[in-house]
Amino acid sequence: MESSTPLPWYKTPVTWLVFGIPATAIVTGIAMITISIIYRDGLVVDDYYKQGLGINQILKRQNNAEDLQLSANLEISADAQTILVSLHSSDRFPLPQSLSLGLYHSTDVSSDQIMEMRQVTPGIFSTKLPLLPKGRWDIVLEQEEWRLSGSLLIPFSHQAHLKPG
Repeated sequence: MESSTPLPWYKTPVTWLVFGIPATAIVTGIAMITISIIYRDGLVVDDYYKQGLGINQILKRQNNAEDLQLSANLEISADAQTILVSLHSSDRFPLPQSLSLGLYHSTDVSSDQIMEMRQVTPGIFSTKLPLLPKGRWDIVLEQEEWRLSGSLLIPFSHQAHLKPG
């Protein structure tokens, strides 16, 4: 009979299975911690608690926009340097001279922009457009009494319809 000599521990598959799974988990965990530290996700809204308390005011302004039958069309110029907004309303609503336009990036709060728009012709408002990074943008057009919102996907779309809600 032949005598079998045992294999060294590093040549047995079971050893690699027993040590390999925990070692893989440790390496993956270290990689995930490193990625989360380097690419920190900030809060989309810094004062989320205050915003949560103000939701009733936002809803009231959206309802006011519905009552006034407000809507708007936003268009980015071909050279991507100007935003034009055409505001549509019922006859009983006088058009304002200026509006506030907020452009909010869906994941990067440091890219958010709030701009003042001036009326250039009746119902048409314009402002300069800063360079916008690619991605989904939430658009808010507002005044103290009302609020319209919509979204835009840069660089694929250059037009958006803004409505209450």
